[in-house]
Amino acid sequence: FFELLRDRIDRARGDGRARLIEIRDKLLELTREIDQQVQLRLQAARDFLEELLKSPNPVQALQENLPAVDNYFVQELNSALQTARQAGDFERSAKLQQMFELLQSLSAEPPELAFLEDLMDASDTQARRKLLEANQDKITPEFLDALTSIVSRVEASEDSELIERIKAIHREALRYSMELKLQG
Repeated sequence: FFELLRDRIDRARGDGRARLIEIRDKLLELTREIDQQVQLRLQAARDFLEELLKSPNPVQALQENLPAVDNYFVQELNSALQTARQAGDFERSAKLQQMFELLQSLSAEPPELAFLEDLMDASDTQARRKLLEANQDKITPEFLDALTSIVSRVEASEDSELIERIKAIHREALRYSMELKLQG
C-alpha cells in the first residue's frame, strides 16, 4: 500500500502531491501508534503470563483470571511454550502446556453443539432418527434446553429453511426423549 502511495506521490504535482504526502505521513503516524499499542498489549500479556507462572498453581491462577485472557495472551502463551521447548526448559514447558490445555478445553465446542451439527447434516427424518437412537446418551436435558434456546434464536432470523430444519430436529429430539422416558 505504501509503495503504491509513494508511486502516486512521485507522479503527483502541486497541491495534490502535498495532500498525498500529508496523508502518507498521517498514515505512517497512525501505523506507528497502532504498533506501539500492540507492543504494549503484548508486553502486558507477557507480564500477566509471568505473574501466573510465579504462582504456586499457574493453572488455577489462570482459571481465576480468565476474563484477562485475550488473543494477545494466547499468542504470548504459544510463543513462551515454543521458546521453553526449544530451550529444553521442561518445568516451564510443562506449566505452559497445562495452561494451554486448559484454554483449549474451555474453547472446545460443547458436545451438544457437535451433536446438533450431526443432526443438521443428516439427510432426512430417518437419518436423524438413526442418529438419535445411536446417541441416546447425548439426549440430555442440557441438550434439549440448548436446542430450545437455538430454536428461539433462529426464529428471529429470516432463513426459513434453517428455521424449519431446526424446528424439525427439535420436535424429533423431544419426541424421542419422551419415548425413552416411557420405555425406561
